Amino acid sequence: MNFVIRDSGIYYAGKAKNKAVALAWTSFSRTEDNDIFLPFNNKEFKKQHKAPTEYCFLMRTKTNTREQHRSTRCICVENELQFRLWTNALRRLQYGAKLLENNTAAMEWLEKLTKDQEGIQQACFSPTLQNFTF
Repeated sequence: MNFVIRDSGIYYAGKAKNKAVALAWTSFSRTEDNDIFLPFNNKEFKKQHKAPTEYCFLMRTKTNTREQHRSTRCICVENELQFRLWTNALRRLQYGAKLLENNTAAMEWLEKLTKDQEGIQQACFSPTLQNFTF
């Protein structure tokens, strides 16, 4: 199966028997309706859930109850690089607006701090302070 991440969620397309025929993308899950869980110990997770690789993460709907255990999905990737890329992309998709807001606030704070420090440095090197003896 092939998966792709878009703004609205994760989509998949199965492997076609004929390469000339393209399969339609089907919605796998919507990211705003899901929580993402990363296993604490990948090797133990692989043993417990009989996963094909040790690089897996879980997606579960936010309204999940014990009766709806089928709404928990396990996604496995081939190597650690793909695992990190997928998890970072999902985090950006889920928390992107908040990350942008926090980054903008931090940059404004840093800019203000830099201006304040420049003012302090200019005051220290002003000719009026150089005439004083300490």
